Amino acid sequence: MKRIIMMLLTSHLFILCASAQTESEQFLIEFQVFRIESILSGDASLDEEFWAGAKPMEADLKKAITLFTTGRFKLGESLLEMDTKGWRWNGTPLPFSGTDVISSPTARLNLPGNQILGFGEPVSPRIVVVSGETSSFNYEDARGIEYLERRSDGLFDLKQSAESTGFGIKTSARREKDGRLSLSDLTFSLRSVEKRKSIPGVTLQIGEPLLQTRKYTLDLQVSSGKEYGVLLHPGDGPGLLLIRLRARILPAASIAKSEVK
Repeated sequence: MKRIIMMLLTSHLFILCASAQTESEQFLIEFQVFRIESILSGDASLDEEFWAGAKPMEADLKKAITLFTTGRFKLGESLLEMDTKGWRWNGTPLPFSGTDVISSPTARLNLPGNQILGFGEPVSPRIVVVSGETSSFNYEDARGIEYLERRSDGLFDLKQSAESTGFGIKTSARREKDGRLSLSDLTFSLRSVEKRKSIPGVTLQIGEPLLQTRKYTLDLQVSSGKEYGVLLHPGDGPGLLLIRLRARILPAASIAKSEVK
């Protein structure tokens, strides 16, 4: 009887330990975000279906989002390629170069405006997500937005709006029984100037900026360590966003926590 009780206690302790290990499991999710303002041509394809939504992607979202694992794009005379060997820019490997490790539930970074999402100088954050929890980060252009305002004498004054443009990502993560990683409610938010206030008698778009925030929410299921691509084309918004992502399981406490202010 003592042996049976001891076995039951041991089994119960094992279950508790396994449960605690699962709850504290951490995932490293790496992003690389490019803003593409030139004409992008080429094609993309999937060698793995990683859309994990309960229903097929809605028409509006499908129009704005392209998911891919391999691709070949031309930007002018330059070539961007993605396949099982990684991403390459004109034949040169394009590594994940992020150094920002974000482990707080929410974080914000202010960077110079023109370098927030410029191609060749991508934002490359690495975010640590605890299983079952949600983490997010936002990039903001802290410089403000310039515009012209007509004076009573007909001349114009240069003004600066206090509002800021930016880009944000929010996600939660967990490991499935088959070993793949679920990124639930993965939300990309884009705050940008889509219109400006009109100035009577002036056709140029130089008036006070009118900002709009667009959000795109996805449910993805990815293989640990594999690279994926998301092409975000917000319709009448500015340009395209090319997002590269990779997620993997981390041993407990393998990355020291750091606060990003």
